[in-house]
Amino acid sequence: MPGEASANHLMGSIRFAHFTAGQVMAVGLLARAYWAIVGNHHARELFWVPLFSAPYWRDIGVMLKWYAFLTPRPGRFVGHNPLARFAMVFGFLLLAVFMVVTGFALYGEGTQAGSWADRLFGCVIPLMGQSQDVHTWHHLGMWGLVIFAMLHIYAAIREDIMGRTSLISTMVSELVNEPRPCAVEQGMSAATVGYEVRSQVLRGCPRNDFLMRRSPENGAAQEGKHGRGEEQGWAAAAAQRGACGGAACDHDRAAALVAGRSDQRTGP
Repeated sequence: MPGEASANHLMGSIRFAHFTAGQVMAVGLLARAYWAIVGNHHARELFWVPLFSAPYWRDIGVMLKWYAFLTPRPGRFVGHNPLARFAMVFGFLLLAVFMVVTGFALYGEGTQAGSWADRLFGCVIPLMGQSQDVHTWHHLGMWGLVIFAMLHIYAAIREDIMGRTSLISTMVSELVNEPRPCAVEQGMSAATVGYEVRSQVLRGCPRNDFLMRRSPENGAAQEGKHGRGEEQGWAAAAAQRGACGGAACDHDRAAALVAGRSDQRTGP
């Protein structure tokens, strides 16, 4: 800006916005910690992770494969998935606490010795070396939060679109995407059933957990034609658990169920 620095208040306004944002962030963390205490177990997910639980690490592996496009469907979890929970604790919570502590330590230098910021956080500066060291780490922490925010937004939108979880769209439409049951109806053509199975697998239905249900208009006829009907078809699908994989296998299995062909059964 033209003129003497004393003629305008540009940096003063920027510093004020910075200090205000930092204090709002600190209050938000305190409010979130309070909610973790008084809320349910989902409210506490962002404050700890079961590091010594083998199933937890297996679930993280599942989600890593999902985000790397190595698996056709994500795991199904209530609340944050294990990988998101890990990222929120170590990529956001701890980093946010670090930013608040170092930020107030630097703020205490400006408010001078004896101020509340200096009394509460002044010890951070000698612990980390000197004021410039704290400033450098605080600056790097800012970039860490920026990178986390970018990855977080990408993952949330991707999960909403590919995982069919309505994480983001619900915030706009207030409508929750209720997943349809993993089922196909008797009487469908083989091509239609194959399409239904493939699309439901892509939205998260396990390959071997499809139900064969009767449609209201042809249930009685299908029961008479295929003998045991639903039970026979479902037994054929369950018998093939783990026998093959891929969309083609799902198509063949579904077509066999609709046609009532027991010769497609494999396994015990």
